[in-house]
Amino acid sequence: KIDLVLTASGAVPPTCGAPQVSLAQNPWCLVPAAQYGARQRWKAALQRRAYRQALQSAAMMVFISRYLESLYGQLQPEGRVARSEIAYVGLDEGTHTAAEAMRARVEKQRLLIVSVSAMAPWKGAETLVTALHKLRRDGVAARLRLVGPWPDSVYRSRIERLIDELKLRSDVEITGQVTKEDLHRHYAEAQVFCLMSCCESFGIPAAEAQAFATPVVSTRDCAVSEICAGGGRFGPADDSDWTAGALAELLTDATAWRECSERGVANARALRWDECARPLMNMFSVVG
Repeated sequence: KIDLVLTASGAVPPTCGAPQVSLAQNPWCLVPAAQYGARQRWKAALQRRAYRQALQSAAMMVFISRYLESLYGQLQPEGRVARSEIAYVGLDEGTHTAAEAMRARVEKQRLLIVSVSAMAPWKGAETLVTALHKLRRDGVAARLRLVGPWPDSVYRSRIERLIDELKLRSDVEITGQVTKEDLHRHYAEAQVFCLMSCCESFGIPAAEAQAFATPVVSTRDCAVSEICAGGGRFGPADDSDWTAGALAELLTDATAWRECSERGVANARALRWDECARPLMNMFSVVG
């Protein structure tokens, strides 16, 4: 007696007889650069097979960005593709409230860059650290905070070795996972947010940073450039020269910084759940 099944995995259970709506949120298996080793590539192949089946059999697909929809589209260039909707992720009201308060009372720390994420190997921390080294070599005395957990301890060790090799130990702070209150403070204090990831289906930290009037530097190879359009600079992944140049502009050019900051705040204000959830509610139309 079930009328509708919603799954949040991007796939669909193959033996379910009720109409199914699949919420697609994870691009990992669709981005080869995010996969390391034979075991991960094998897992990714299984996930792609499940995603392809969802495109063929789901009553509706809901994607959290157009970028993710385009990745799925590469799996099914011909044949039946499920009806689809784009439903952006809303920022919670606590984030909006904190951002409005802190924009007025927290002073930006000049030349401070913050990067927030679960620091997996595809997040591009090495690109950012190398870009910081180039900034300082060129006379821009920037500092960096890396905020968030490190699910891969080997990757963290590699980044820490790079920091030491480039003699940046006093210029880079690694906080690990923090409380929501501290996270908001990091967003509010930073002059620029930077995440050079090659694999983001939406980019919640970047969107949150914009709520705190912090411009974004990220890649054009993921959804961040879509979600934060106009609110920063977006270029190639794995390019520390480009990253250093984009950071230098937003750290030293007050006009460029202000334009991106204002546009970013507007972007974030649009990400409220009462609006973002509307496309998802269209799933009830598939029930006959």
